[in-house]
Amino acid sequence: MILVVCAIIVLFSDQCSKFAVQKLLNIGESLPVLKSFFSLSLVHNYGAAFGLFQHRLWLFVGLTFVSFILIFWIYFRYGSSSKLAKLSLGLILGGALGNLADRLHHGYVVDFLDFYIGEYHWPSFNLADAAICIGVGVLMFFLMFTHEGDRNVSKVA
Repeated sequence: MILVVCAIIVLFSDQCSKFAVQKLLNIGESLPVLKSFFSLSLVHNYGAAFGLFQHRLWLFVGLTFVSFILIFWIYFRYGSSSKLAKLSLGLILGGALGNLADRLHHGYVVDFLDFYIGEYHWPSFNLADAAICIGVGVLMFFLMFTHEGDRNVSKVA
């Protein structure tokens, strides 16, 4: 249940935030939030992380479905009784669904979180991307720092 609830919360938050930013800004427009550090900047990302592999929509759709298989394999292998594993997989699943929804609806992913120092910008991203990164980090922690026999025990989380 944790996995599903977490995935739904991430998906809903991601899609609502993207909808709001698209109503607020035009493509390429920025709205400073924290001076010299953070802006909302509407970007259409036709690629993957950092804009790599532009205009390969079906590649990303296929990779998303492969990631779904991997998420559920990890869930049934390690996380079916660990709250920490369920949370991390829910973050990853919700983020993957959020970006998949964009790709299928628009043909690109809507990015808008723009962090920078002076003229040096981190590539724009969205809540789905953040959830995936946090989920992967938590999952790595779970897999690295729990013993094989403890991974299916509720006490881990």
